[in-house]
Amino acid sequence: MFELSNNILFHLLVLPLIGALVLLALPSWNASLLRITALFFSMLTFVYSLFLWVWFDKSTSQFQFIQEIVWVPSLNLNFTLGIDGISLFLVILTTLLIPLCILASWVGIKNNVKEYLIAFLVMESFLIGVFCVLDLLLFYVLRAVHPPGWAGSNANIQKQMQNSKIKPAKTTQQTQHSKSKPANAKQQKQNNKSNHVY
Repeated sequence: MFELSNNILFHLLVLPLIGALVLLALPSWNASLLRITALFFSMLTFVYSLFLWVWFDKSTSQFQFIQEIVWVPSLNLNFTLGIDGISLFLVILTTLLIPLCILASWVGIKNNVKEYLIAFLVMESFLIGVFCVLDLLLFYVLRAVHPPGWAGSNANIQKQMQNSKIKPAKTTQQTQHSKSKPANAKQQKQNNKSNHVY
């Protein structure tokens, strides 16, 4: 149990990546299996992160669950993980939000489901790393690296909205233009009436 508590942060980093690799091996056409698998790994990560709270020593302000892996010995670069009282709640909040996001998009996302779920699990691993890593260089590496941003493109967003029958919100210019149409029609009718009089 003591050995497990020492490696828990590394396990939390690896679990979402294992889930992403499993999703990568699954067929893209089976959306239900992809969603269930992604939800399983995200929930497993969340439940596992709760042990951080159970094993956390509230009597000290020092970093806990520290794990150090030698990365580049010549440059004295190490892969060091650890959490304090603040990052503890940030890690648990991250592992809670990911399965909630997957559930929220269960019906709405119909295209590129496999890529979408893989991006979420990879992002979860990076976010946990940002809150746990104690090396400045690795912090900036994890902070700068983002999962594939296909879901943020305008073309994909419009396609998803069309498939889910969600109408995009009108811009201010479009709203003013639609309001001006009845006024223009009314003015045209008045002009026609005045022409008939003359």
